[in-house]
Amino acid sequence: MKLKTKLWLAILASTITGLFMFFGISWVSGNLFNNGYTHAELDMLGKGLVVEAEQTDSQPGQVQALFNRFTEKHPQLRLEWFSQDGTPLYASDGQTLAYDFDELMERFVNMPANLWTPGEDITLVYDWGNDNSQNYLIISLPSEAMQNTQLFFFVRDAVSLLQLMFPLIILLTIPYIFALFFFGRISRRLNKLNQAMNDFEAHSSMIKLEDKNKDEIGQLARHFNVMSERINRQVSQIQEFDNNRKTLIANISHDLRTPMTMIQGYAETIHAGMYQNEEERKKYTDIILRRSRYMDKLLQKLLEISQLDMSKDQIHLEKTNVSELLRRIAGDYVPVLENRGLEFDIEIPDESIHALIDTHLIERALRNLIENSIQYGSDGGYLGLVLEVNDNKVEVSISDRGPGIPADQQELVFERFFRGSEGREGEGIGIGLSIVQEIASAHEGHVKLVSIPNEKTIFTFVLPKE
Repeated sequence: MKLKTKLWLAILASTITGLFMFFGISWVSGNLFNNGYTHAELDMLGKGLVVEAEQTDSQPGQVQALFNRFTEKHPQLRLEWFSQDGTPLYASDGQTLAYDFDELMERFVNMPANLWTPGEDITLVYDWGNDNSQNYLIISLPSEAMQNTQLFFFVRDAVSLLQLMFPLIILLTIPYIFALFFFGRISRRLNKLNQAMNDFEAHSSMIKLEDKNKDEIGQLARHFNVMSERINRQVSQIQEFDNNRKTLIANISHDLRTPMTMIQGYAETIHAGMYQNEEERKKYTDIILRRSRYMDKLLQKLLEISQLDMSKDQIHLEKTNVSELLRRIAGDYVPVLENRGLEFDIEIPDESIHALIDTHLIERALRNLIENSIQYGSDGGYLGLVLEVNDNKVEVSISDRGPGIPADQQELVFERFFRGSEGREGEGIGIGLSIVQEIASAHEGHVKLVSIPNEKTIFTFVLPKE
């Protein structure tokens, strides 16, 4: 069943229920809390009493007995019986004096308005008899004896009935017209949202709903837009990762094929004894050793990034002296720098600088940055290592004076499997800097890069201070 049908059924059911409850509660409350006479009841009582009086052939004794019995049942009603000439024949309160004309007319002034006026007596008159003998019965009662709520309609003909019913029909119809407009608008908005969800495809262009309303449907439309954008972004990332995976496989296949071919060729040469002297054999074994180490390095990098993905939620932070950690790391690379003939500048403050870090991960990131600068920037003959604190941040800067990184590639070097320009290409698969960036992000830090080709390249590893 459609929502629109359900809404209309709910309105119809609520209307019928409301009418039943209205009449039911009115009847119950009227019987319990609204005692008294109504105009219709008084008229019925008066006409019935007159009919009974006429049936007694107007015998005074029988009529008076009839009136006495009536007043015993209805003590709030006052009965007065007059003859045709105005002589009082009976009064339930015992009055026997005749009324003059002014007194009699005063009782009927402003009728029937007095039926609804508090504090005013209500008077009704009835007659019976024939042309020769006419009798009059006056029934009066205080307004307090009437029911509090009464509604009267005076309808003379069909036109009067139409005049009465037309405003009532308009009154009852207008809410349904507004409901029709309101539910129709809601139905169109829901249909648009439903159609957008049916047409949504992750690989197609993003669907965006325009709904500026602040109600629940508007919020749902905005949530749909956010969901659509997020899914398309995630699909794009998945496609990018898939392309990177294919690139990785191609790069690894290429990077491993050459050393494997060389290792196999030189190993077969040595195995067959096809070398001229011991010096040549040693040369071949050195090549085999160097190529095997390179392959081990590639596999180790893959293992590092795999382990980082698995342990993002398992980082163990502890208070660490970054100054001492960096001195130890720098000490390991001093012999390497001296052997390569590189000028180096190491600036580590004497005082201790502490931070909450995972020591193993931070050491891996810093070593990756240092090795990256040695590998790609050694042509500049310089490597700098600086530790400092700025704006409550611990910053470790590694700089070189090599070929540098072009401006259009500086935002890409931290992506997995990206291998930069020719000036910085080498024996790698493009995951070292991505590992550094992910370790920094895991510590709520980041990595900054400033590079001016053939002048300076500075990687700054930024961590929040303790």
